[in-house]
Amino acid sequence: MLTETVYSPQSMPNGILSYLKEIANDFVKGHNLGRQLFDRDLKAQYRQSFLGIFWAFAPAFVTALLWIFLNNSKVIKVEVTGMSFALFTTTGTLMWQIITQSLNTTMSCVNSGKSLLTKLNFPRESLLIHAFYTILFNIVILLAVTSLMALFMGWKPTWSLIFFPLVMFDLMIVGIALGLLFHSIFSMIADFSKIVTMALPFLMYVSAVVFPKPTDGGFASIIFNLNPFTHLVVFSRNIFTGMPMENVTAFIIISIVSFVLLLVGLVMYRITMPIIIERMGS
Repeated sequence: MLTETVYSPQSMPNGILSYLKEIANDFVKGHNLGRQLFDRDLKAQYRQSFLGIFWAFAPAFVTALLWIFLNNSKVIKVEVTGMSFALFTTTGTLMWQIITQSLNTTMSCVNSGKSLLTKLNFPRESLLIHAFYTILFNIVILLAVTSLMALFMGWKPTWSLIFFPLVMFDLMIVGIALGLLFHSIFSMIADFSKIVTMALPFLMYVSAVVFPKPTDGGFASIIFNLNPFTHLVVFSRNIFTGMPMENVTAFIIISIVSFVLLLVGLVMYRITMPIIIERMGS
């Protein structure tokens, strides 16, 4: 029996809740295809790449080593309380990479799959399933390598580590939500992609990734405290390393806002994708 599909000029003819339900149903319908796209790209990536799985953790590894080298060479002088600078930088880079990989992978998987949507009719959410599995795979590898490095740096796992999967998932939501929102905006404002590309490296240096946030109450301290990524990185690092929890309230508020942004991003993704596909096909 054929399924009856009703097309309407309205984006959400039955309201936002019904629209979100449709999105959830299409996630279920598109799961198998999304998983197949992930398997296909994974095999192709490591079949064509000489270094293979190394690229999953190379950016974080190189960034951490660079800052450790600069500090040990006395080029810069950074004082960290409660752990070595090497451990501080390595774990901070891990948290930042979870966010940025989630953001970039979401956008790249959607962009690479748009050409398929011009030729085939399938749930658009399949591309997001593809992105989720890719993000999860890369982060698990990154986490495993970072944990081994941290052990050599004197890290001792504590009971707080049991909460880290929840924290990691929250960082993924932040990145995916931003990836969805940015993709929708990119389709309308081309220059916005260049702004984001320039902003991410700057944000890393004001997010307590490679050095602690200032506590002197000066201008830099204000910038760090106003930056939501600072609270995400600091809280996540402390959970991972067993340090006293900081910024708990800020982390919870940012997590709630991120979930709302994820829903907004999903709605915007579903609304804008037909427009983008139509432009590509014309």
